Amino acid sequence: MIPALFEHPAIRPFEIRGDVMQPTLRTGDFLMVKPAARYEGEGVYILDFSGEGGTPYRAERVPVAGRREVKIWHDNPAYSRHVIDLADFDGAVRAKVVAEVRMKVGLHELARACA
Repeated sequence: MIPALFEHPAIRPFEIRGDVMQPTLRTGDFLMVKPAARYEGEGVYILDFSGEGGTPYRAERVPVAGRREVKIWHDNPAYSRHVIDLADFDGAVRAKVVAEVRMKVGLHELARACA
């Protein structure tokens, strides 16, 4: 049975490219995302600061009274963490992750097996 989440019209796949989420996710894995226009609580979001479609970041609010900031980071420790203003976050957010799909075989191998 396919979970209803995967059949929901607002949910779409986002393919991981590059190493920003390693070791958790690797190139060829997928995130299932829902549209988002603002911070909706701690989690993984697709943020687009460059107009190129976006990159996954983990995000959580900075727990200091009176501050409207969000801490963002990738899982790969080679990339630095950042604290940004909540308004900047809301301007860059494109989607929030609702599920992760880890591929056990590469997409090319999968395509050959299904041909």
